[in-house]
Amino acid sequence: MKISDLKIGVRLSAAFGIVVALLIGTTLLGVRNIESSVVRMNGIVSQRYSLIASSTQIKNNGYKASGILSNLLLATNADQAKKYMDDYAVIRKLNADTYAKFEKQLTDEQSKALFRSQFQARSDYGQSVKKFFSLIAANNQEAARDVYQGEMARLQDDYYTLVDKMVDFQAGEMSADVDKATAEGRRAKLQMGIIALCALLISVFTAWFITRSITRPIRSAVVLAEAVAGGDLTHRLDTTGKDEVSRLLAALGKMTDSLNVIVGSVRTGTHAITLASQEVASGNMDLSTRTEQQASALEQTAAAMEQLTSTVKQNASNAQQANQIAGDASAVAVRGGEAVDRVVDTMNTINASSRKVVEIISVIEGIAFQTNILALNAAVEAARAGENGRGFAVVAGEVRSLAQRSAVAAKEIKALIDESVDQVDTGTGIVEQAGDTIRQVVKSITAVSSIVNEMSASSLEQSDGIEQINHAITQMDQVTQENAALVEESAAAAQALRNQADALASTVAAFRLDGDAHRTGGLVPRPTRHASSMPLLSAT
Repeated sequence: MKISDLKIGVRLSAAFGIVVALLIGTTLLGVRNIESSVVRMNGIVSQRYSLIASSTQIKNNGYKASGILSNLLLATNADQAKKYMDDYAVIRKLNADTYAKFEKQLTDEQSKALFRSQFQARSDYGQSVKKFFSLIAANNQEAARDVYQGEMARLQDDYYTLVDKMVDFQAGEMSADVDKATAEGRRAKLQMGIIALCALLISVFTAWFITRSITRPIRSAVVLAEAVAGGDLTHRLDTTGKDEVSRLLAALGKMTDSLNVIVGSVRTGTHAITLASQEVASGNMDLSTRTEQQASALEQTAAAMEQLTSTVKQNASNAQQANQIAGDASAVAVRGGEAVDRVVDTMNTINASSRKVVEIISVIEGIAFQTNILALNAAVEAARAGENGRGFAVVAGEVRSLAQRSAVAAKEIKALIDESVDQVDTGTGIVEQAGDTIRQVVKSITAVSSIVNEMSASSLEQSDGIEQINHAITQMDQVTQENAALVEESAAAAQALRNQADALASTVAAFRLDGDAHRTGGLVPRPTRHASSMPLLSAT
């Protein structure tokens, strides 16, 4: 498998993987060396130095114990002696605990042997101290002083000598460990430097190799792209790899082939576009003329509709006035009918009153008749009375004459009243006929008012409809005028399209195709005119 068969991502991943592996290896080695140094230094600090510190503490506690024993020799009573002995027991306990920890920290045999010797010397010294305490308890101060200054001092010196030997041994071992740690640090530095140098060389070689495997085909792709950018579509590249750059080169080759086809099609299409744009321009001119004629006709129609709208509005206004007048007449007729009804009622009342008067006059006429009879009877009786009844006869005659005149007058009044009643009856009938006639007039006027109202509503609806038609015609006129403007713009756009087709033909002429055998003198230069100088199609 060739390197060019691997994808760029795989190559870069492999290169970075190598670099990362070397980095991880170097880091792990450094970490291991550092951990080793840390362990060694921890051993030095936690073991050697701790042993030295413990030995020093044991020796210092021994000196304190010696001072306590010295004070014990000078004690003057039992309480002081007990106090000093208790203080010594505390220090003895501290050293016992220290020795227990001390023994656990020992790892090498030489240290353990020194510890055993030191511990034995401590035990011997302890036995001597017990002997010293027994003498103190026996109150034998002289013998206790001799033990303290003789046997105890000698054993103490032997004991402290072994303690110092342990300190010197641990100090020597600690110095040796420090030297070893320093030597291991130098070796670790040398190892890391060598490994880092090897990793650097391997990384540089890997980067150079991977970069070369990527940039070489990319340079070929750049050459092909520059040739295509210069208008040369005859340039070809052979690719055998399977990586992204090889696929890019193959795609550029296919793009060049496609551009050959496209540019050839564009050359053919530009001529067809030029011819079509000429026909479109000619058709747009004819359409523009017809649209202008249509716009003129619509303007005339709009003017006529405006006049018709004005006439219909006038008719609607007249119909509204007639409706108002008919309403007023209907109201007047209604009021006249009501007046006639009141006259009929009045006539009926007068007729009733006249009949009552007739009845009263009949009563008066009867009274006059009876008065006349009584007067006649009185005259007869007066005649019978002779001279004595003469005056009474005169009065009776006058009464009779008056009764006769009253009867005559009552008859005349009754005749007049009967005639008046007849005339009132006739007037009442006429008035009722007039009332019926006025009611019919009211109904007719109401019907006329309803018809006129309907005519007014119809006129208003006609006026609204004509206004809508007028508005629609006005909109049609505006749309027609806009269409005329659009036709003019379309004609301009067709001319612009023709110009762009010519410019496009000039532009594609700069490309060198496989079939252009007559162009052997290199690449044809591009037109100097900028694309922005070409006329643009109208957006409308």
